[in-house]
Formats: sequence, structure tokens, C-alpha cells
Amino acid sequence: MLARCCQRLFSVSKSVPIIDVEGFLTQTDSSVKDCEKVAKALHEYGCLIIKDPRVQPKDNDRFLDMMEKFYDSSSKNYYAGKPTDIFPETHYQVGATP
Repeated sequence: MLARCCQRLFSVSKSVPIIDVEGFLTQTDSSVKDCEKVAKALHEYGCLIIKDPRVQPKDNDRFLDMMEKFYDSSSKNYYAGKPTDIFPETHYQVGATP
């Protein structure tokens, strides 16, 4: 679900640049322009979208599913009163801070 939401968000928002790392991997002349695009994107937006030809769509979907499951279980534990990432014995130096 998150993947579809992100795809819709990024397909609507054309302003955040998509950087294809294939130029970096093959050391083509376009890699200098891509470096400039990366610097500009980080300066203007603080983020960018990376397109890597080595990543298969099924691996990307599996990663997003894993992250969704993690945050879903984490939020269920938190709201059930059993947070697993808050450590009061370390004076909140690790994990969430109230």
C-alpha cells in the first residue's frame, strides 16, 4: 500500500529529480551532470529519487513490505502500552524521546 501511495505522490510531483545511477556505474560523461543534479536536489529539496538498474522491482516491493510490517508492529506495540524502542534506563539517549 505504501509503495502505491509513494508512486502516486512522486508521479504527481515532477519537481523532485530522479537520478539514474547507471551513469555513475558505467562512468559515462553524463555522470558529471548527474552529480550536479544530485547537489541541486539536496540543496533545494533535501531529498531525491534514486533509480538503480541493479535493483529488481520484486526486491524493492519486498523491502517496502518489510518496512510496512516493522512500523505497523512498532505502532501496535506502542499504543498497546508496550513500546520496544524506548529505554528509560538510558535516560532516553537511545530510541524515542517523549
